[in-house]
Amino acid sequence: MKKNGFTFIEMLGVITLLSLIGLIVYMTVDKSLKDAKGTLSLTQIDNIISSADLWRTDHIDIIPESGYYTISLGNLIDTGYIEPVVDAKGNEIYSRNMLISIGISDIQIDKDYIGLEYIQSTGTQYIVTDIVPTNDMGVMMKFSSLDVSSDIIYFGSKGANSSRFWAGNTLSKLYYGWNDVTSDSSRPLLAVDTVYEIKMNYLNDRKSMFNDQVVTDNLGTLNNNNYPIAIFTGNWEGTISNNSKIKLYRFVITAGDEIFYDFIPCQRKSDNALGLCELFNNRFYTNSGEGYFIKGE
Repeated sequence: MKKNGFTFIEMLGVITLLSLIGLIVYMTVDKSLKDAKGTLSLTQIDNIISSADLWRTDHIDIIPESGYYTISLGNLIDTGYIEPVVDAKGNEIYSRNMLISIGISDIQIDKDYIGLEYIQSTGTQYIVTDIVPTNDMGVMMKFSSLDVSSDIIYFGSKGANSSRFWAGNTLSKLYYGWNDVTSDSSRPLLAVDTVYEIKMNYLNDRKSMFNDQVVTDNLGTLNNNNYPIAIFTGNWEGTISNNSKIKLYRFVITAGDEIFYDFIPCQRKSDNALGLCELFNNRFYTNSGEGYFIKGE
């Protein structure tokens, strides 16, 4: 006569069957979640592109006719075009540093570079552009200096006949070079690791500005110069000199009343190289000196 209850073999069979059913249910639910996540991700990308399209409509005057103007997802968030893209746990799915390239006819999520808050030079890193200064050019630079007591140059070029086009500091004071340098009595005081914004003939206004205060308002005609502008240092008639230790947040070059070159700190994904992305011409400038930039995220 069979005893009441299950035998060990029967119990093992039931457990095996329940485990198999559980596995099937788990695989089905997991696939559904992954499909939903993929659909959600595509929807979020569409939302980002739609927000960038609205931004383009409001800023169509600065979009180049050929090439792209690049902003970060953080720019779209901070200006109210889109909310942070988060998951159910409140984690940001897409980094604020994600770059978005905006053209006249298309918008691309930039997969090649990661935008950074700043890149920092330690005194041996610098960038040499291929941009030769002209009389109608100007600069806007947002930076902080880690050394305000030495004679250093933040950016610039010097040719023959005192054709300076640069800014730097000496003895804790900022000076501009536009042919002759700013007189000592007009040089603003600087503090270590404090963020400043300086302008020189920005949008061809013939002024030097320090945090929106006028330093000089009667810049003359710039002498001819054949040497390209260097950043984080000076290009003195073809020789790199007076390297600086600074954090660079933004560097813009104007020509006439238009922005022609707009540099932002970034990291190239293919090799993790740090440098400056030039937005209007979609170019990447990396270190021409020794060692490595330090990134600020």
